[in-house]
Amino acid sequence: MIAKFNQFFKFIIAGANNTAIDFLILNILMNLSHIYDQWPVIIFNIFSFSLAVINSYLVNRYWTFSQSQNKKIRIIQLFLMFIVLLLLLNGQFLKINYFSIFLIVIFFSQVLYVNYYIVKNYLIKNKFSDSSSEFGKFVFLTMIGLIINSTILYFISSHINPMFGFSSLLWANMAKATATIICLFWNFFAYKIIVFKKAC
Repeated sequence: MIAKFNQFFKFIIAGANNTAIDFLILNILMNLSHIYDQWPVIIFNIFSFSLAVINSYLVNRYWTFSQSQNKKIRIIQLFLMFIVLLLLLNGQFLKINYFSIFLIVIFFSQVLYVNYYIVKNYLIKNKFSDSSSEFGKFVFLTMIGLIINSTILYFISSHINPMFGFSSLLWANMAKATATIICLFWNFFAYKIIVFKKAC
């Protein structure tokens, strides 16, 4: 029971980082284009979601659902969560744009390092056929999650007027957060039961 709870806790940490990647890229695209609803948001969401998925597969396969405990990955994942908290704090109170840019650069550099570390130390040591088959299942189930995620995001951002005085950007982020929370449970059980059952 403790092991299963620990696994779910690791999934939450990994998921928080994957969500941060998704949100950061989505917000960068929305802010650059000044588009916050309708079909362009779906395209932005597919792009941001897809990049987060690659990170999600690597981290979940070789840390969350792996029997081995990798302290280096755990420390970096916790450090990434700390950076996200700093970004939220800065965006809410400090409003120092250069500091946010610096944190985003640090965040993505650490994400790239984790992916490089996993590929170097784990992925190349496995049989390609096993890894590609597993990745295929992961992508298929994640695509179902993407459909759920994008449908909820589109419906809320495009068909429900912003409430509580929220701006269009904040309302789009609230829609994305709702979609992410709903997909969290789909992803955990789909990955655990179908994709990574050998690693569990």
